[in-house]
Amino acid sequence: MKPEIGRYRKFWRRVATRIPAARQLVRRVADAVPVPAPRPQTPHAIGGADTCWVFACASREPRHLDDIVFCVHVLRKKGVRDSDILVFTDHPAATAHFAPYGFSNLYALAALRAVLATKSYRYVVAMCGGHGSHLGLQAGANPPVSPHELFVSVRAVKGAEVGVVILSQCFGGVFHFMDATSGAPSIVVIGSTMFYPTLSSQVSLKVPVQTSAGANGLSAWLANLYQVQLFEWLASPSDVDGDGHVTLVDAYKFAGAKTVESIGDIWVNVFADLRKAQDALAAAQAQKNPPAHPLVLKAHRELVSQTVQLLYNIQEPWLLNARLAARVHFV
Repeated sequence: MKPEIGRYRKFWRRVATRIPAARQLVRRVADAVPVPAPRPQTPHAIGGADTCWVFACASREPRHLDDIVFCVHVLRKKGVRDSDILVFTDHPAATAHFAPYGFSNLYALAALRAVLATKSYRYVVAMCGGHGSHLGLQAGANPPVSPHELFVSVRAVKGAEVGVVILSQCFGGVFHFMDATSGAPSIVVIGSTMFYPTLSSQVSLKVPVQTSAGANGLSAWLANLYQVQLFEWLASPSDVDGDGHVTLVDAYKFAGAKTVESIGDIWVNVFADLRKAQDALAAAQAQKNPPAHPLVLKAHRELVSQTVQLLYNIQEPWLLNARLAARVHFV
């Protein structure tokens, strides 16, 4: 036997004799170190008198106010008090629009943070709608509500433990990848789309929303699909994923699946509209005596372009802070 081989064998024999002792030492150390108890996952029951419902709408179109009329109707049927529902909008005729429904808790969108800072609630649900831009919640040239400003406004509510922000406006991805956990309260964010426009479609209610006078009010309008679907779930919460719990995650899944399903139906009609728009453009381009006016051709091209964009719109919802969302349920 070569000397170096003998040395190797002696070394590994010594290692082998010491392994059991090392294992026992590791066990003694492990037993001596206290294992921290798992943090309790307290569920949060949203929807009672300790919840503030905020609607932030950047729009001058009546259809977006109709979205809010429907949502407020759902909340009232669930027993939510008008005093716990706040509407912030830059629509110039908002007061007249909501008056038939006896709702008057209206504020300017620019006053969002200042008003919420005067409120005290355990939970805050902020439903954002209307129009969005690359700067945040914004209609036209009006000053935007940036993602940071929206988060600061929600956190301005005194005593808030959980904030829920739901984004149904276009380009909701601008609000993604924000820090939703380091501040107080932690915030769950649901976006109806990333960097695409959101889609609206004609919606008809089986039972019209009643006015304060008892007459038939809102019955059909060009509705934001995601916002309506989410409040459809809220009207009758269900366990979508079958895990035995009815939480905000189920609302996210229900509204997302139903919206994409509805968009699939819309695409069939949009494709037919695209064919018509292309045929109209081709006919205008072929016109010779006299040739089509340049403005007419421009209008036809813009219609084709807009229809193509609508046809290839991908409205994929997203969820930020899913662990907290799984602990939020509605009463």
